[in-house]
Amino acid sequence: MPNVADNIRYRREKMGITQDDLARMCNCSRMMIWKVEQSRTPPSLALSVDLARVFECTVDDLIKEAQR
Repeated sequence: MPNVADNIRYRREKMGITQDDLARMCNCSRMMIWKVEQSRTPPSLALSVDLARVFECTVDDLIKEAQR
């Protein structure tokens, strides 16, 4: 089942943007995006809000299990 990391990676790839692009849009490092997508660290609340803004969804959409 997809988790937060899977949801973020899926949404990023669906938009056709790189980790570098997403990092710039969220004012964080590419390494942070990589760590989140690899489930090495959960996204902070601030990063979750930025991700939701970029992906035009809610924070809840990012953390709930996605059905694709």
